[in-house]
Amino acid sequence: MKLFEDFPANSRVWIYQANRPLTIEERELSSALLEEFVSSWAAHGKKLTCDYNIFHKRFIVLIVNEENQPATGCSIDDSVAIIRKISESININLFDRMSVAFRSDSGLVVSSTMEDFEKMIEEGDIHKDTTVFNNMVTNLGDLRDKWEVPLSESWHSRMLSKKESAI
Repeated sequence: MKLFEDFPANSRVWIYQANRPLTIEERELSSALLEEFVSSWAAHGKKLTCDYNIFHKRFIVLIVNEENQPATGCSIDDSVAIIRKISESININLFDRMSVAFRSDSGLVVSSTMEDFEKMIEEGDIHKDTTVFNNMVTNLGDLRDKWEVPLSESWHSRMLSKKESAI
């Protein structure tokens, strides 16, 4: 999947994950708020070359081409504020870093708590080849190549080590 085709690979990205799929109405409201936001998002009075997308009904991704104008502290604070507004408007936490998203065996994107995810690894329901989402990526190149990766290639792999050391 080619993401944000008009942006260079070094564009900066921020990923916000919901712990459940957003409904059509929630995606429409989120999109309306984000459209308005990106149309005027600026840093030090200069318009940012930016965009957003909602992926898999649960990830909001913001992107800025920093070759034109870098995002600054205040502009990043503004982006956090719009995500907070969306969170409050649709009553969902988009800031929960303890939620893990992965693809089930059927290919559906699902989320779980970190604790439940570790239990699923221990029980063998999740394995080294399970696709997980690495929301720690910070640029478009990594979003394209390292966002969806096998568990064994992600930072989540430390949980596999726990299982293996217990065997």
